[in-house]
Amino acid sequence: MTFNLFSSIILAALVLEFVFDVVADLLNLRALKLELPSALEGVYKPDEYRNSQEYTRATTRFGFVTSTFRLLLLLCFWFTGGFNYLDQVVRAWGYVSIVNGLLYIGILLISYNLLMLPFAVYATFVIEERFGFNRTTPSIFVMDRVKGLAFCLFYSYRTHLQLWNLGNGVKSRAGKHIGRAFSKMEGHRDYARW
Repeated sequence: MTFNLFSSIILAALVLEFVFDVVADLLNLRALKLELPSALEGVYKPDEYRNSQEYTRATTRFGFVTSTFRLLLLLCFWFTGGFNYLDQVVRAWGYVSIVNGLLYIGILLISYNLLMLPFAVYATFVIEERFGFNRTTPSIFVMDRVKGLAFCLFYSYRTHLQLWNLGNGVKSRAGKHIGRAFSKMEGHRDYARW
């Protein structure tokens, strides 16, 4: 993998975002107090407040694990040439570019969701269950994932299609204007057919 200015900027942005998020989360963890502040007396019960603070602490600590895994996964896929390899594989299937783009994004989306699924299961069925927040059954969990994936694929298809149509419209109009410009030039009358 070769680095250029753009890849260096993207890498720096990814690492800086990760560092800023970790620092912000550490500061938030340090500021958490399990005792109910006097300003919140009568608004929260002390045991409910303590439970919410412990839940925030648990989810934030688990967030360290998931965000670290996510960053390492992205960097490993990038540095091993995974994006380019997947692009070449999808293009080799021989579909038109709009289908290639949808397949590329779809494969990335499905793969990412499958790799992050154990973290989502742990967060929902272990952490939330421990604090009494989980009302999700495994079947609802699976259906939510399937519906979210279907929505993302549908939305990306519609967006991709709209951008494709916009690009074709711009290209068509530009061609007409260029044809008219050439047809008005002396000695280039055969360009009027554009």
